[in-house]
Amino acid sequence: MSSEQVPRELREAADTVLSEFHTACGDSAAESVWLAEYEVLELRVDLGGEGIEVYLPRPLLEDLANLDLAMRKQVLADLRGIPARARNAEGTCWLLGEQGKARALPRRPFV
Repeated sequence: MSSEQVPRELREAADTVLSEFHTACGDSAAESVWLAEYEVLELRVDLGGEGIEVYLPRPLLEDLANLDLAMRKQVLADLRGIPARARNAEGTCWLLGEQGKARALPRRPFV
């Protein structure tokens, strides 16, 4: 992820999210892209030949810094659980909503 892509005020949260996702994916190379047109951070990884995409809207990234510790841990735990859920055939495209809950999407939302 290029630090120039992510708005300055969101860089710390984006770095935290990417680090957590990278840890959850093991040795796989996770990357992120800032979709400026939609104000969404997209995380991508190829796990076992299958691509996983996770989308985090700007409001969630903004809230991460302001959440209490318990809620922040819950959001990051949901994020870390996505690779395992994807391996269990729950989906390849995911959204972490403003409540921080991960849910599978029926298709890729941004083309």
